[in-house]
Amino acid sequence: MCVKEGKADRMERERRDFFQVLCAIYVCVLTVLLPLYTKGTYWQLGDAKYQLFFDISAFSLGLTFAGTLLWGRKVWIEHWSSMDNSMLAYAGICILSAVCSSYPHTAWYGYRDWYMGTLTQLLLVGIYFFVSRFWSGSGWATWSANIGVMTVSAIAVVNRLGWDPLNLYRELSDKAWESSHMLSTVGNINWLCAYLGMALIFPIVEYLKSEKTLKRAILFFISILGISMLVLQGSDVGCVLALLLLGLPVILTDGTECMAKQMLLGAGSAMAMSAMKVLVLMRGSLEDTPGDGSARTLLLWNGWPVLAVALLAFGIVLNIKKERLRQSFVKRYGFPVFAAACVLFLCVLTFYGITTPNAAWANGRGALWRLAWEGWKEAPLLQKLIGAGPDCFAEYLGVISKQGTVIFDTEHWAGAVFANAHNEWLNQLTNIGIIGMLCYLTVFITAFRRYRGMLMGELALTIYFVNSMVSFQQVMNAPLLFLMLGICEIE
Repeated sequence: MCVKEGKADRMERERRDFFQVLCAIYVCVLTVLLPLYTKGTYWQLGDAKYQLFFDISAFSLGLTFAGTLLWGRKVWIEHWSSMDNSMLAYAGICILSAVCSSYPHTAWYGYRDWYMGTLTQLLLVGIYFFVSRFWSGSGWATWSANIGVMTVSAIAVVNRLGWDPLNLYRELSDKAWESSHMLSTVGNINWLCAYLGMALIFPIVEYLKSEKTLKRAILFFISILGISMLVLQGSDVGCVLALLLLGLPVILTDGTECMAKQMLLGAGSAMAMSAMKVLVLMRGSLEDTPGDGSARTLLLWNGWPVLAVALLAFGIVLNIKKERLRQSFVKRYGFPVFAAACVLFLCVLTFYGITTPNAAWANGRGALWRLAWEGWKEAPLLQKLIGAGPDCFAEYLGVISKQGTVIFDTEHWAGAVFANAHNEWLNQLTNIGIIGMLCYLTVFITAFRRYRGMLMGELALTIYFVNSMVSFQQVMNAPLLFLMLGICEIE
């Protein structure tokens, strides 16, 4: 009997080892191959990345779910949590919304160029369950995320210097606009901003935890490279995300050592900005930085060297003084107070965007936000509750709007159809209704309560939430959120 039990235990361990290796490989694909994959052109780059994401996710998750249901169903329920319930509730409302949608094809498969329909939402939830059951903390898988963000950032740097090493700009129709607003292997600067904000969490968290000098130096370099590009990529919210990545760990962790490391990281980022200014002016590539936001102004700012010296001096002083800070009001309540203030400010910002008569406010977001709100109010009761269907923003609002889907008649976006509200919460309200939006919010609230004290989780929730108020869910940022929530859950 003992021999049989031993053999069964060994087989169970081998199966778990197999799925843990599969999980590590999947994380590598998600954090290295997906951001670097281009098919050699910016043309339909979003479609190419989504197809890769869908194929590898459907294969990996399908194989894992099928295998464990046959051989080890206990793994899914043995450590069931409130986070699991929140995820299932979100998946359930997406399915219900799609079943009841007037636009079934879009509701299931997603709108063209975005593909954030029900199938994608189920894959995102599947990523959380997959990682939360089989993530083993693999060192090489963790480093894959660092390699991915370093490579993407390095290519972005040389693009800003007027070089195109991958020959991605050759088919652009509007060279003057697209050479400054399409960047690295991610493409659209809004996508790149969202990706960098999430992906940089990996090296920064590892940098703060590492005790090895060489490893810390490598992570330091990766972090300042990414932060400088987060500021310069062109989407203004990137500056806010960069400040959060530098400042939040000081609030979230205890002790002068973390503060010293973050001061040094800030100094390094300021030095990188100063170096980029010199290189751009030497290369004469200023036109390759967008002129319709703050990126060019920040690039040319003369105060970067002074800021770098000040932060460096402060960091050195703190590094000498190693004793831990005593628990204070800031350390104990700083993050909840900050989070509450952040949510309040962003809600006020959204309210202003909905009510302002200026359609061009925030690059047209005012018009989009107001249209989303009006569309939800005019919807029948059932649609108010469960929405028009996942990713059906353009389908529904193209019907109710007298002039069709929101169209800008000037400059680069003339004739463009907007597939989302550029505010993820208003987008969810339109697509999956008030019940769906609340289920989605429950995921964040549950994670906030469950992962308190876990730097990765707190950074991921904050960065993603702040960006979501002025941007959108897409294949370069949403999978990273659910991946990090899965890692926090298993830890």
